[in-house]
Amino acid sequence: MQRVRRAWPRIGVGMHLVLVPPFLLAGVLPVDDATFEHWPSSGAWVMPVGDPYTLGEDDSPPGVFRVTRGVLERNGEERGHDGADLSSRRGGDPVHAAAAGLVVHAGWSRGYGNLVVIAHAEEDGTLLCSVYGHLAPKSIRVHKGDAVYAAEPIARVGMTGRATSPHLHFEVRALDTPDQRWETARVLDPLETVTARLPRLREDTTWAAPYLVWGECAGLIAHVDDPRREMTRGEWWRMLAGAVLRPNDPQPLAPDSLGVMLRRMDLVSGSGPANSTIEWKEVARDLKRLKARRYSLPPSPVSARSRHAECREQIGLDRPASELTALGKLHREKPTTAGACLLLADLAGDEP
Repeated sequence: MQRVRRAWPRIGVGMHLVLVPPFLLAGVLPVDDATFEHWPSSGAWVMPVGDPYTLGEDDSPPGVFRVTRGVLERNGEERGHDGADLSSRRGGDPVHAAAAGLVVHAGWSRGYGNLVVIAHAEEDGTLLCSVYGHLAPKSIRVHKGDAVYAAEPIARVGMTGRATSPHLHFEVRALDTPDQRWETARVLDPLETVTARLPRLREDTTWAAPYLVWGECAGLIAHVDDPRREMTRGEWWRMLAGAVLRPNDPQPLAPDSLGVMLRRMDLVSGSGPANSTIEWKEVARDLKRLKARRYSLPPSPVSARSRHAECREQIGLDRPASELTALGKLHREKPTTAGACLLLADLAGDEP
């Protein structure tokens, strides 16, 4: 697949970034083609501390995170405040990556204290940075250049730097160009940013809930009204694209165009239209092709034992990602989006 080249790195066109390595991502991380190979595109977001979907109120008991200070614009008299302070009235609670991305900074940074900054490539081509400050000493678990996924633990709440009590200082910034220093990028309201990007299927009450949220956060599914109806080829193609394409790879808007691109990459086998339903045998063939190349998936959201039991119940095989011949011979119900998320979670396996 040919990669689009430009004379200068810039925010992208359509659904992808048009980026030309080498350059300094967010002004601090050297980026080359190898870096792109393990930079996951961001999907849905979650809260970085406490409950992944909501924060407490002012009268919440200790241990529940609430907002103690929000974003304040700078003016002639006030220094302003570029993020939200989130506190549970204690230190040591885990801090999670708010979305999938690439770590551009992990270490000390003056007033921020121990700090992690993550770059996120959004589906619409925008580039955001999430910022996590005042982290506890020796608690940072990631390194510069690491790929991280939504809800992955990255550190613990502390009070390093300019802080008088334990809390997480959380920012989200929008880069105008990929090489812009993150500290000079436009400040967004971090809680509004996360809330607008929370998983849409988080309120599902069936067995599929953890797998659907996992799929949304991995950028595999989006805007699915009924994840238990029969899956179309276009929906399956999007899931495959989310597993293999990187932020600077072209990602066509039209499902049929995406299918053409994936066929050129020898990743899909079917030739039917994007709006037609797909069979298990085609899914099995495509999964075999996926396994033969480099792909990027977060670890399974469910333990192996529970996942294998669910696979047996919902698909008919304990380990469907490892039993592709048997998967291709299934004649039970056609694949659904929920079933495909379960299948790909089985492929991803458990966190090392």
